[in-house]
Amino acid sequence: MSFDNSKPIIEQMSWSSVNTRFPNTTFDAFQKSWIVKKFFGIEHADDKLKQMVSDNISKIQASRFGISTNKNSNKSAETAIAGLAKELGIAVEKSENRESKSLVLPEAIHLIEPTEASVDIFPKGLWCPNCNFYGIYQDFSKLENLICPNCKNGSLEQRSNIFVCPNCGRQEQMMPPFEKIENAKPTFDCPDDKCDGKLFLEIGNPLSRSTWFCSRTKEEKQRLFRPCPNCSRYRGIRDIIHMGLFFTSASYFKPQKISAVFDKDESDFLPSNAMGEWSLSDTSANRREQVLKFGIDNVQIIDEVNAVDIVYGYSTYGNNATPNFFNTTDSKSGRTVYDAYINKTKGRGLLISLNRETVCRAVLNNLEKNAGQDNNSNQITKIRELRDKLSKDVSATYKTLAEEQISQIVSRVISKKIDAPLIRLLHSFEHALTFQAPLSTGLEETSFQSKIFLKDCAVLIYERDEVEAGGVEFLCKNLLLDWLSDARKHVIECRYSCSDGCATCLFIQDPLCHPLMNTEVQGTYMLPNSLLSRELLVDFWGLREVVPIINKREQPQDQFGGT
Repeated sequence: MSFDNSKPIIEQMSWSSVNTRFPNTTFDAFQKSWIVKKFFGIEHADDKLKQMVSDNISKIQASRFGISTNKNSNKSAETAIAGLAKELGIAVEKSENRESKSLVLPEAIHLIEPTEASVDIFPKGLWCPNCNFYGIYQDFSKLENLICPNCKNGSLEQRSNIFVCPNCGRQEQMMPPFEKIENAKPTFDCPDDKCDGKLFLEIGNPLSRSTWFCSRTKEEKQRLFRPCPNCSRYRGIRDIIHMGLFFTSASYFKPQKISAVFDKDESDFLPSNAMGEWSLSDTSANRREQVLKFGIDNVQIIDEVNAVDIVYGYSTYGNNATPNFFNTTDSKSGRTVYDAYINKTKGRGLLISLNRETVCRAVLNNLEKNAGQDNNSNQITKIRELRDKLSKDVSATYKTLAEEQISQIVSRVISKKIDAPLIRLLHSFEHALTFQAPLSTGLEETSFQSKIFLKDCAVLIYERDEVEAGGVEFLCKNLLLDWLSDARKHVIECRYSCSDGCATCLFIQDPLCHPLMNTEVQGTYMLPNSLLSRELLVDFWGLREVVPIINKREQPQDQFGGT
């Protein structure tokens, strides 16, 4: 019996494939484990999208190397940028029309619509459950059979476990702690001097209790762990960063992506310019009155929404995760080029405008509570001024809160005192409806995605897949009140009565969570399922007196990346 090298065929790339099976992710198929090596497809020459990708990558790179890309940066910063650009093989944009210098120019972006993927068997380690023999075979095609070369009785099987660094995302096969893959022949020698034994692997339960032992003396030599060769350092004492041990079927990478929506003319989607084919005014007065009780001013069906997802890198879920890009060095120019994988979908949308006065009151209540807890007299005075302003001009008050919020996001000034309540409220409202939409319609979880518009106090729910008549039109015209009621019920009945939102009430599938519009907060992305608040949503609905809230919030950490 030989090792079957048949490869799974990944057909036309779907939205789900691009978001979850991008290069360097692993998966199981044909009773084996695989790694995605590269996407191939149609290259696009969309300058607008390339600029969006280059802006995001530039800001991540600038943050990583501690340099400023501000237009008014001093000469030393400009020198640092030039030196770094030369080292990385990238260019520095010198246009006077742009507000910042870009480390990565749009010309370095290869925008690819994937149609197929190359995959390879991974990991290459084979293990005998009969005698614990373990070997790494770089070329399975040379294996005549899977009979264990040690005991001659057991059958070798692939171990579907790999090491992944929580910081840099490096992937490695199961190997003894400080060995290198090139030292596998296919086994590893016992580290004892003058011992001709090999290191075999005894699989423990749990897997972390597995150990390497000498095949000759049967003595345990090392436990199963792996230091990351990229992140571990020696500073007088060895500073080891341990890699995590994962199954190849696990989701240990999240995409670094841009998610944008455009109207039917391929222009940026703007709620102020949206022309709905149906709105709340087209329904009965009784129904309108019931919808308004949810803090909603209007609902419109948008005939065509063009959605774009661009995955330009990936990272782990670790707190100190470093984004990785799909970059290579161009053989002709010697410069770094970046692949970015694009997927476009077209469907209908549902634009929901929230009541600005109700939103402002919930936000100001939250700000006042936090300011009172911190004895921040200046903030309390400011809030009182805004309350007075709200009684006279709702639109102006909301505009002030929105502009301050956007400024905080872009500059990353998020702290316990300024806790981003506006974005938390809109983001939580968006999550509540997005979570409930597939449940109400019976469609797949990935059928809908959503965006928030801070300046317009609105949420857009739009179709991701071909859903025909069962999408937003059916949701709006047939299920609107049931959908809103069920979404609210799901949030207020959270089993943990949480304050900030949790997996029970507000979390949605990670690749779906990219709510910010690039037109409002350019080059900035939010960590998935961050900046949520069940407490704010309950206040917004006027249910604080009857819905329990257990406030366990600690000082918020930075929830933004890319700048």
